Amino acid sequence: MTSAVTALAHDSESGRALGLVCYHCGEPIFTPVKFRVDTASGHEPVCCAGCQAVAQVILGNGLGDYYRHRESAGNRIEASAATAQQQFALYDDPDVQRSFVRQLDGATFEA
Repeated sequence: MTSAVTALAHDSESGRALGLVCYHCGEPIFTPVKFRVDTASGHEPVCCAGCQAVAQVILGNGLGDYYRHRESAGNRIEASAATAQQQFALYDDPDVQRSFVRQLDGATFEA
């Protein structure tokens, strides 16, 4: 991983350097590492299941040079809860649900 992505993480309470950043997005990892990806150089920590999945797809398709040649971590998309709720509201529409939801019994539905 390039030096642009390997800055030290700091514990939010103590300010103590943990030295762990996500292999994929570069975000600090403050909790014990729960997710890792296998790379040519070993096991690398990632911050979440999403970064693990994306990194596995990139590496699994022979595109690992992405990590060697990038100059900075990817941009993190921040969405508020209200924005996310608004984006997913479409799926509450009964007309949209007809294509992927079925009723199992009186009050139980399955997507």
